[in-house]
Amino acid sequence: MGYHKTATTFWQRQVFSIPCFNLIDRLQSQAHFLEKTPYNFSAKALNEWLAQVIDPNKMNVISDEELLGNIHTGGNGGSITYEVIERIAAIEGVELYILLFFREQTSMIESCYRQYVKKGGCYSIQNYIYPPKAAVRHRFAAFSLEHFMYHDAIEHLQRKMSKKNVLALPYEKFCEKPNEVYAELGKLLGSQKLEVAIRDGLKLLDGQKTSNKSLSNLSLILAKVFNRLSRHDPIARHSFIHIPYIDVIFKKLYEGIDRFIPRKYRYLSLLSSEQKSNLRELYCLSNSKLEKLLGISLAQYGYSAQSEKDSLS
Repeated sequence: MGYHKTATTFWQRQVFSIPCFNLIDRLQSQAHFLEKTPYNFSAKALNEWLAQVIDPNKMNVISDEELLGNIHTGGNGGSITYEVIERIAAIEGVELYILLFFREQTSMIESCYRQYVKKGGCYSIQNYIYPPKAAVRHRFAAFSLEHFMYHDAIEHLQRKMSKKNVLALPYEKFCEKPNEVYAELGKLLGSQKLEVAIRDGLKLLDGQKTSNKSLSNLSLILAKVFNRLSRHDPIARHSFIHIPYIDVIFKKLYEGIDRFIPRKYRYLSLLSSEQKSNLRELYCLSNSKLEKLLGISLAQYGYSAQSEKDSLS
C-alpha cells in the first residue's frame, strides 16, 4: 500500500515482476478503489472484478501507494485513506494480506518535497509544508503534516482485518536488511520458498533496476524556476505559461546534471535544525503509539518516540 517514497516503485517493477506474483493492473485497481465516490462504490462490483483478474496459481498483488492517499494533498484530509481501507475490508472470498512501509517523518517530508518539485511544484519547502490556505482544508487540498501520523491508518487496518495479516515495517529496515524483510513477507504469506524466489528473481533482474530518483539540491533550484513554464502536473503552482513538452526536456537536463554531482553533495538537508526539531516533537506521540501497535522500537531507526526518550533518561 505504500506509503509514498518508501521504495514502492522498486517493489512494483522488481519484486512483483517475479513470475510467482501476479501484479494486477494499476489503472483497473484505481478504478475500483480510488475513482468511485462513496455513493457509487459497489462492494459486489469490486469482488466480481477481483474474481476475474485473480490467478489461482500465483500470489496476486494490488500495489499502489495512492491507496493511502496522495502525499501532496494529505489524502484529502485523511478521507481518502479512511475510505480506501473500508473498501479493502469489503473484499471477500480470498485470504487478504497487507504490506505497508512507513518512513521517518523528516526524511519523508524532504523526499516528498523533492517529488513535488520534480512533478512541477514551485513553492519553497516552508510554503509546501505549511500551505497558506491550510486553515481551510475543506476548501483547499494541500500537504498535511497529519498524513504522516502513521498509527491512525495502521490501527484502522488492524481493526478492519486480522491483525496478524497486516505487516507494517519501517522503510529504513528494508534499506538496511532487505533479506530480513523478504523473509518476513514469506512468513506472512506462509511460503518458506518465497524469500528464495525473490532473491533469485532479483538476481536475474540485476542491471535492469529502475527507481523514482529524487532531484538533487542543484536541480531543485533550477526546477523551481523552469516549472513556471509548464503545467504538466495538477500539483504545479504559479505557472506563468505552458510550453508543451518542455518538462520532458528539463527532466533530461536534471538527470544529466545529477549524474555528475557526488552523492554526498546531491541530497543535502533542506530542513533547518529548528524545523527538524519541531517536526520530531510533533510526531513523537504518534510514533510512540505506533511502537505499541507493532511491538517494535522505532528509535533504532532514527524516529522520535517514547522509546528514544527512555533510552536517554
